[in-house]
Amino acid sequence: MARNGKFLFGAVLGALFGLAFAPKKGAELRKELKKEIEKGGHGEKTLKKTAGQIGQDIVETGKEVYNDPTVQKQIKQGKKEVAKLAEQAQKKLQESSEEWVKIARDKIVEGGKTVGQETAKAIDTLKKKTAATSHKPTRPAFKSSATVSKPAPAKKAPAKAKASKKSAKK
Repeated sequence: MARNGKFLFGAVLGALFGLAFAPKKGAELRKELKKEIEKGGHGEKTLKKTAGQIGQDIVETGKEVYNDPTVQKQIKQGKKEVAKLAEQAQKKLQESSEEWVKIARDKIVEGGKTVGQETAKAIDTLKKKTAATSHKPTRPAFKSSATVSKPAPAKKAPAKAKASKKSAKK
């Protein structure tokens, strides 16, 4: 239902613009179209010419409206308002960025304290472990050479035994 309403609004608006900016009366336009079609054309030249004239009329009307002192005053006021809003936005952005920098700085300091505390705890733990093991020797003690027994030399088999084994195989 909303689409039909928009279409109807657009059609009425178009008709009003057509009447407001039409360079010729409708009867004159139809007469020119009829002549062009009778000469073998389709009417596009007449429509193109009419559209061009309408475009020129719209441009001239726009210039007149723009140059009107009341409109110029409103434009000037609008520019001031935009500048004021831009300045306010810039201030808020500055305040916001400063706040975020402060938050980030606080988090970094807090994290640094935590890291420092954890490092101190680790150092204390290492000191305690080192102190607890400092009275123990760090490597095993060696026995004196007098108590260490040397292994007995390996016995060699008699040469005759080897020879008898070889003759048995033959």
